[in-house]
Amino acid sequence: MGLAVSLTMERRIEMTTHCARCLYPTNAKPTIILDSEGVCSGCRYHESRSHMDVDWEQRRRVFETTLEEAVTAVESGRSRYHCIVPVSGGKDSHYQVWLLTQVYGLSPLLVHFNHGFNTPAGTRNLANLVRKSGCDLIEYSMGLSSATKISRLMLERVGDLTWHYHAGIRTVPFQIAVNYETPLIVWGEHGFAE
Repeated sequence: MGLAVSLTMERRIEMTTHCARCLYPTNAKPTIILDSEGVCSGCRYHESRSHMDVDWEQRRRVFETTLEEAVTAVESGRSRYHCIVPVSGGKDSHYQVWLLTQVYGLSPLLVHFNHGFNTPAGTRNLANLVRKSGCDLIEYSMGLSSATKISRLMLERVGDLTWHYHAGIRTVPFQIAVNYETPLIVWGEHGFAE
């Protein structure tokens, strides 16, 4: 078995190429693409935006207009929650939830995809986020045996043992939004671009 695993890993390493700029491996994210110069799509995206002057005040106004539409949905009785926030329990999740609840006065529904490999500190952080924010949380948990099998398979296929987590946190919030008729999902990042 050691030989089979070794050969599989050697094959995966041979197939792995890296971005000529950031050295990010192409097999770490299924959506990363290298161009003819060996530069990844993430670097090209960043490059395409580097010359842009972002009008942050205008972006804030657009964000607030979007939030107003979510408030209208709740006030009209179409939705119980203003928005869904996919959360891990980390610093970004804490900031997003604080901003939405304390600055904008919204009631978000928190959605967590439990990939089965949480550390005790990560579990405490998520519990702290829920306790401090007072928000409701829906957690989708994957069975440990399933997570282990998928992790092993995805490590061999794409070089990322947390692939199932990335897939889960990008799909489960949409399912919850449909089920709870929640009009808005507030993401902390554009995962496919960044």
